[in-house]
Parts: sequence; C-alpha cells; structure tokens
Amino acid sequence: MTKEKRQYLPSMAELIDRTTVDTIKMAVVTNQECTKKELDMLLNDIDLLIKERDVQLSSRLICSIIILAQMNLHIWKAKDRLDNATPEEYADELKYSHQLNGFRNRVKNFLLALLQDTERGAQWSNDSTDGLDDWIGGLLNYENETTR
Repeated sequence: MTKEKRQYLPSMAELIDRTTVDTIKMAVVTNQECTKKELDMLLNDIDLLIKERDVQLSSRLICSIIILAQMNLHIWKAKDRLDNATPEEYADELKYSHQLNGFRNRVKNFLLALLQDTERGAQWSNDSTDGLDDWIGGLLNYENETTR
C-alpha cells in the first residue's frame, strides 16, 4: 500500500542507492526489522516519484541500478576487509574503498541525469575513480547522451 506522502527528501538516485544498501542488509544482517521498515518507506517514496515524474523504464535505468547494487556490495565487502586488514594492507584497502565509492558516486550522478533530477545539491562531487577507469565501461560512456 503506497502512502500519499514521501518519508524522505533526498533525490531519487539517493533513494535507489539506499534501497540497494538495505537489500544487501536484508541478506546479511540477522535483525532485519529496522531495515525492513526503512526499505518499505524508501520503496514508497520511489513509487511516488515514479508516478509524479512519469519515469519510464529503460535499459540504462535497469543497468545503472544493477551497477549501483554491485558497487554497494563491493563496498560492503571492502569494509569488512578494511576492518580485518593488517597495518601493511590497510592503505591499499582504504584506497580501493575510496575508488569504489568514487565509481558509485559517478553512477549516482548518472542516475540524477537519467531521471532528470535537476536539484544541483544532489550531485556527488567525490567521483574520482583513480585506477578504475576500465570499470566505467558502457553505461557511463553514454553519460553525455543522457544529459543533452
């Protein structure tokens, strides 16, 4: 049942990102009640925005959501490795975590453009992938086409 009022104020791209994180949590965290409540509210807001903005399903939208979910899973696993890293491994794991987060932010910015979310403050500025340029691939190569 969709409520008529949004529960959160962030952009749709941020709501989608948070939804991917919560779905990961639902798979790995034992006490899921809090996460399930938040996920229900996020999905409600996404439904309201889809209806309000008449968002059309596209291959780029599907692909960007899949990539965002994958990035969040990689970041989750990188955090675990960072927590268990030896002092010698820590710097490399930290750099990798920052690279993944930069890539994630590029995908979120791509989603902002794709969903025509014009709120400038919603853009993520830390989008340096430093060394992950090969990961950018097909989806983000279309970035200029979606913003025209």
